Amino acid sequence: MKTSLDHLPRLRRRHLQYVLKVLLEEFERKIERGTQAWTRNGRILNVILFGSFARGDWVDSPSTGYLSDFDILVVVNHTKLTDKAEYWEEAEDRLTRRHLIDIRFPEINVVLHDYADVNDQIARGRPFFLNLVRDGVALYEAKGFPLAKPGTMPPEIIREETIGNYEGWLPDAESALQLAKVASEGGSRKWAAFMAHQAAENAYACVMLTLTLYSPHTHNIRDLRKKAEDLAPELRDVWPARNGLSRRCFELFKDAYIKARYSPRYRITDEELAYGFARLEDSMVLVRQVCERHIDTLR
Repeated sequence: MKTSLDHLPRLRRRHLQYVLKVLLEEFERKIERGTQAWTRNGRILNVILFGSFARGDWVDSPSTGYLSDFDILVVVNHTKLTDKAEYWEEAEDRLTRRHLIDIRFPEINVVLHDYADVNDQIARGRPFFLNLVRDGVALYEAKGFPLAKPGTMPPEIIREETIGNYEGWLPDAESALQLAKVASEGGSRKWAAFMAHQAAENAYACVMLTLTLYSPHTHNIRDLRKKAEDLAPELRDVWPARNGLSRRCFELFKDAYIKARYSPRYRITDEELAYGFARLEDSMVLVRQVCERHIDTLR
């Protein structure tokens, strides 16, 4: 794994220093108040930059408004410390506020795993974790906790899992979109928006699971979208960043996972649903192309 950020502009290096500072500070504050053994003895063992900024192929396009995210893996010493709501909400809030104040500061996607799980995945040769070891940049490493030696996953197992993921997740995404349309036609806009969220979530998960055999445990389709777009750049054009209707509809679909079910104030119009459905249809076509192209390379 690399340790140098010399391939990044000075501004991005400063941004990453701030990200690391926030993660360490907020985690320390959280465990200071803890009473459980895993909290009192809690430690961050690794903070690793992965994805486009680690590889060097990030996108920063003022003309389209697209800026790649910082993808950060945090490795802790106990599985219970990977609970985002319990231990990482304050850190994510601080980083989100910084992004909202400074548009040049990238959004942050934090992925959490415990040390035993990461080493198990590396030793088994899981593609996502092998890519992490190959391309990742260590921002922080605790002494005495080395990562495992990369193993090899049999090609036939990779192929079997890849095809299984594609054949399982994309049909679910397409079915969810059809249910969203039925709900919309029946006048149930909230239910239509919720099912549209499910369609997007399954489509983005399909891309990640087909291409890397890994998808983070989240229902936040903004995070899933950025990770899928990192793997398949053609998906970036589905939701134009400079289009106000596009941004609004995507946010409404993102919020629908909770608010469409539980908030009486959630509202979405027929126009917004129709526009969002069209974008989802386009994304399904591209997801199919991306995944089948990848499967062809395995054959």
